[in-house]
Amino acid sequence: MHHSLSSRLIRWLTYVAGWTLFAFFFISQDAGRLLYQGQMVQGHGYLVVWLTTAYAWAFLTPFAWWLAGRFPIERKPWWRSAGLHLVSSFSFALIEAVLFACITPVFGLPWFPRNFAATFRAVLPIDFHLNVIIYWSIVGVQHGVSYYRKFLERERLSAQLELRATQLESQLTQAKLSALKMQLHPHFLSTRSTQSSF
Repeated sequence: MHHSLSSRLIRWLTYVAGWTLFAFFFISQDAGRLLYQGQMVQGHGYLVVWLTTAYAWAFLTPFAWWLAGRFPIERKPWWRSAGLHLVSSFSFALIEAVLFACITPVFGLPWFPRNFAATFRAVLPIDFHLNVIIYWSIVGVQHGVSYYRKFLERERLSAQLELRATQLESQLTQAKLSALKMQLHPHFLSTRSTQSSF
């Protein structure tokens, strides 16, 4: 029980750390661009913007992951699942923008108005395309993991079948040896009876 809780906590911390690294990647990109242009970097603002985006997606990812597993694109007809994911990518992009517009006004950033509606209108054109890409990236990773698991399962079944074939071959060889011994045994008996008669 304790081991299960520990492994679950480690997975959760790793998951959060991954999205935090995502945020710092884009923070470093924005900061590098501004420094190159000789402008001042507002670290607090970029920290809030990208951490909010990252943690919003950390919240949304399990739902996107479930949809990707429930409606794999390779399922026939493929266009139906692909269309569903296209609509879902737009929906998730809007939901992320809603979450962003709910959270960031609390921090009073200079780039966005301090109310939900104005922030949502301002951020939607900026974040929409990135959010769609993130959704499809999650779908792609889920499909990759699913294919890898299926590959491992096929390898495991193949190894089991190979082992079973080896065992059957060994049993067949043993049966042939036993049959050969039974064929030779009467010969030995007749030879011994002939020798005893002399």
